[in-house]
Amino acid sequence: MNQLIEETKVDISKISAWTILEDNGFSSRVSQLKWHIDDDHRLLRYQWADKYKDMPDEYWRRVVFTYESLILGNPYKQRYWVTDEMEVPFTDVDRWQESVMVWGCIPWNGTSILEVVNGTMMTPKHLDILKRRLLRNLPMLCPKNVRGRHSKPLIFQQDGASVHRADDVKRYFEERGIEVLPWPPRSPDLNLIETVWAELKTKLKNSYEDP
Repeated sequence: MNQLIEETKVDISKISAWTILEDNGFSSRVSQLKWHIDDDHRLLRYQWADKYKDMPDEYWRRVVFTYESLILGNPYKQRYWVTDEMEVPFTDVDRWQESVMVWGCIPWNGTSILEVVNGTMMTPKHLDILKRRLLRNLPMLCPKNVRGRHSKPLIFQQDGASVHRADDVKRYFEERGIEVLPWPPRSPDLNLIETVWAELKTKLKNSYEDP
C-alpha cells in the first residue's frame, strides 16, 4: 500500500486508499512463491515429460516420491491488489531462510517416512536417513525383497540436489539394486509430495495463528 501511494503521488492515508480500492472491486492477496525457471530448465522439463508421458499407471504406482521441505518461520510475502477476474502473480525465488527442515516420502498405496532434520541437509545426514529408514519402511525398493511372479520393485524418486547426487548416495542405491527415477532440474512442482507439504504447512500455520 505504501508503494502504491508513493508511486501515484496522491496525498491520502492508507486507510482511505484501502477503502477506495475495496469499493472498486479490488482485494489484497498474497503472491505465491515459485522456483525461477529459465529456458534451459523449461527444455529439460519438456524433454522429461515427453519421455514419461506415456508411462502406464502401473509404472507410476511403483514410484516412491521423496523431497525435503523447509517450514518457514517468516516467509517472504508480496501482496497485490487485484479484482476477482485477475490472477495474483507468482513471486520468483531462488532460496529462502529456513526454520525447520523435514524429509519424507510417499508411496502410491499409503504414507511412509517423515524425518525432522536438524540444521542443513548434507550428504551424511541424507545417507543416514536412507540407511536407517528407507528399506525398513519400503523393503520392496530392493529387488531381492520382491515376492510374486508378477510383482516388480518400487522406484525411488528424488531431485538432482547435490546431496542426492553424491557418490556415497549413488553407491547406496547401486549396491542394493534400487532404481532411481531421473528428475528434471528445478521441478519440485512436478513432485506429488508437494501436496503433502502444503497440507502440513497449512495445519502448522493454523495451529499457531491467533484465533
